[in-house]
Amino acid sequence: MKSNIKYLKNMVLALMAFMLVFAVPAFGEEQESDLYYNDQVQDLMIIIGYESDDFTAYFVDPNDKKYTLDALGAEMEDGLCIAVIEDAVEGRWKIVYDKGSNESLHVTVEPWLDGISMENFKMSGPTDGYVKLKFSIDGPKSCYYNYRVVLGTSADFANQRVLEESDFYYSGDEKELSIDFRDVNSSDSYYLLLEVSYSGKVMDYFDEEIVGPFSVKGEELEKLSDYDVTVDTAQHQIVISLKDDLPYYATTGYVTVDIDGARVAESLLDFDGNQTQTVVEYDPGTAGEVVCNVKITNGDGRISADSVKTFRLDDQGDKFTCVMPEDKPYNNRTYQIYYKNADDNRIYWVIEDGYEDYENVTGSGYLKLELNEGTTYLKVRYTNDDGIEFVDERYVTVDSLPPALSLYEHPDGLITEASTYILSGVTDAGATVTINNEALTTSGDGAFQKELALEDGENVFVITAQDEAGNASTYAVKINKTVPAGTRQEGAADSSFLTRILPYLPLIVAGYASIFGIILLLIVAGGKKKGKPVLSIIRNASIVGAIFALVAFVADFIVWKKREAYAKSVDFINMAYDSKKEAYAYMETTDKLHTVWQALLIAFIALAVIAVLAAVLGILLKPNPEAKARRQAAREAKKAEREAKLREAEEAKKRAAEAKAIEDAKKAEEAKKAAEAKAIEDAKKAEEAKKAAEAKAIEDAKKAEEAKKRAAEAKAIEDTKKAEEAKKAAEAKAAAETEKPEAEPEPKPEPKPEPKPEPKKLRFCTGCGNQLADGIAYCNKCGKKV
Repeated sequence: MKSNIKYLKNMVLALMAFMLVFAVPAFGEEQESDLYYNDQVQDLMIIIGYESDDFTAYFVDPNDKKYTLDALGAEMEDGLCIAVIEDAVEGRWKIVYDKGSNESLHVTVEPWLDGISMENFKMSGPTDGYVKLKFSIDGPKSCYYNYRVVLGTSADFANQRVLEESDFYYSGDEKELSIDFRDVNSSDSYYLLLEVSYSGKVMDYFDEEIVGPFSVKGEELEKLSDYDVTVDTAQHQIVISLKDDLPYYATTGYVTVDIDGARVAESLLDFDGNQTQTVVEYDPGTAGEVVCNVKITNGDGRISADSVKTFRLDDQGDKFTCVMPEDKPYNNRTYQIYYKNADDNRIYWVIEDGYEDYENVTGSGYLKLELNEGTTYLKVRYTNDDGIEFVDERYVTVDSLPPALSLYEHPDGLITEASTYILSGVTDAGATVTINNEALTTSGDGAFQKELALEDGENVFVITAQDEAGNASTYAVKINKTVPAGTRQEGAADSSFLTRILPYLPLIVAGYASIFGIILLLIVAGGKKKGKPVLSIIRNASIVGAIFALVAFVADFIVWKKREAYAKSVDFINMAYDSKKEAYAYMETTDKLHTVWQALLIAFIALAVIAVLAAVLGILLKPNPEAKARRQAAREAKKAEREAKLREAEEAKKRAAEAKAIEDAKKAEEAKKAAEAKAIEDAKKAEEAKKAAEAKAIEDAKKAEEAKKRAAEAKAIEDTKKAEEAKKAAEAKAAAETEKPEAEPEPKPEPKPEPKPEPKKLRFCTGCGNQLADGIAYCNKCGKKV
């Protein structure tokens, strides 16, 4: 089976791993240090942690062969340099490095593994509540491995339970695990996962085996004896509470709710966390069969059998049921709750904040409650034959008063020759209005209007307004369509002065307001230009405004008086006869003019008061001429003083600049003289140095010639002596060879082999058996001091 290899290149985890090995000291120059003792030919992985990548390093094997990072194809990323040496020879390896700008380089070495794999995996059982797992490992031996056994209900282990996890020491023999299945629930589709992992210094290796599906027959817990279900029909909620019926060993509860076969909710309750209740929302109007199912588990994960409760949200059939009236206002203080199929059942209710009361009922009928006029809080509950409690709470409105109904004009008994009549009025907001059973559209505030078609003779119209509670108000009118003789009065004028000017009234008002605005702007602008006080400008503007308000008031008053006279004239009667709408418009416009007349009177009084106040304040606040002159003199004196100080400062600045210029000229002259003197001195020194160099060169040439001559003579004498000695040695050798036989050459002694370095002694933790690196004082696995 192919193994997975997880590279740990995360910087934090890498630094933690480096702390468990040695740190190579760095001193800003090339250093050599022992790297690793390799006890067999194998692949080695070397990791160098750095801060800056300007360091250099290479590795030296026991045969002095060099391995550079480039030759090894090392990867450098995120502060880590990783290199792999294949078939590294046995013996002690060294590293030669230069830290560059790094304070230190952190180096770790470990054998490179292709991975681990489980071999000869076998599973047996469960027998007596235990499952046996046997396997061997193709990977490092004499070290510790971690394992984890997981049980799931699908091959992807979406729903899983960890049965056991720990570590074990693997020496190479077959490993056997005994897994406890006594608390596993019954199922025909279990899957088992065994995962074995080995942790290196910087990477983890693991392999896994999956078995399944297989069946397990376990012992189920006793199902929950009872629980509470409450249906809140007002909030559209199903509340399931397990608090009062939980056995002592229950730790969790799994609750599901189905409506008409469709799963609408499922909840997992933690009883240790005091979660003993779940609330399920359902849509208003939902009807059908509801199935609530509860399972509990103990601390070992054993699951109980199903505890099921079934009921309906709508009609309970032949079971005891209460039906609440429609949620709307009522015009009767007697509130009736219908019930059926009762067999000495009990209905509870609470009105407002009173005590809870009840009544036992049998058969079918109505429970009658007396409520007060207005809005009353009402809560009703009962328990059906399935033990399900139904709760309904609502605010019930009792309204026994009919809605108001009034007409803007009462046309009852009206005689007219018009073919239509516009009927308008108002009722309570929300009420419906009908005329002869024909519904009308009302505005938000209850206003309505209808153009009625009139037939010759008597026309009867019945207007009805009905509120939501069913209360009604009715008004009947009779209108006669005819043309009475002599209705129109002959010789009357067609119009009046006011009717003639009404079309031009907006233009007159706009022109009048424009003239007033222009005069007001001229007063304000002229006052500011002449430097007049603000109070004077306000006074003048108020006087002009009062005059304009007075003129407009007089004009409006005259128009209003004419309106009163015109409303009583024959002209107005004829106009109303010809066009009631035009008459209404005339009356409405003149009513608005009357309002303007009153407003203009108030404006005239207010502006006159403002003008008087501004004049009085102007007199009271008028400045004293002598004080004003003194203040003006003081201001001029301060101004003259400031100008004098400015002139003195300017003159002082000018004198300082002239003095500095003179001083700078003197310093420049002195610097020039010093430079000329230094130049002369430097020229003298240069001349003397040149002469000394020429003399030294001549002397050095002479010494070199003499030394060369003496060396040549000494070499010639030495060569002559060596030639003479060589000649004599050759003659002596020739004479010896002629006298003695040739002797056998003595065998050269064999070179002694260099002693092989002893393998490094391995260190193991006495607590957990973990192999330890050199220089480690505490076990990196169990933390024990070594």
